[in-house]
Amino acid sequence: MLNLLRHGETDANAAGRSHGLTCDHHLNATGLAQAAIVGRKLKHIRFDAIYTSTRIRAVEMAEAINIWLDYPVEPIIEPLLIGRDLGSLTGKLFHELTAEQLQAVNTPDNKYGVETTEHFRQRISVFLKNPELKDHNSLIISHGHTILEMLKMFDEEKIRMSGIRRNSNSNTIVMPKNCDIVNVEY
Repeated sequence: MLNLLRHGETDANAAGRSHGLTCDHHLNATGLAQAAIVGRKLKHIRFDAIYTSTRIRAVEMAEAINIWLDYPVEPIIEPLLIGRDLGSLTGKLFHELTAEQLQAVNTPDNKYGVETTEHFRQRISVFLKNPELKDHNSLIISHGHTILEMLKMFDEEKIRMSGIRRNSNSNTIVMPKNCDIVNVEY
């Protein structure tokens, strides 16, 4: 079972600011409180492993949750779980981005230096091929775009998933919110 968890809130999240790779923000007070709530919710679950992105907000989330677990596990810092590189759009307020800049996130070759979707998916795919994930109960703490891309890679006909948010009009999977947990039988 893969338990995919988006990190708690940061001041940048609260402001609607993009993180990218070069912005590394700590959890704020709300994020720390969210981590405690999630930790209490997961308290009695025995995880074989906890994987976390290298970003401080994800590492802090793992550490804060681990305090609450009956069966704490030393988090494994995994560089493949970092969020998408947003290039020169990193740190920008989402509501201030132009339509062209927003489109750049989905365009493989662009002038803003955004990591291509293909490269992003390849990186995530390498992580998901880790044989330690098969037949283990793992908590994976990462970022919204990373988790969203993971979910898009799974075949919903063959793999049972729960906790997914969907667009009510199109039924497509949408970005998980801070502290959303999605369970994937993997």
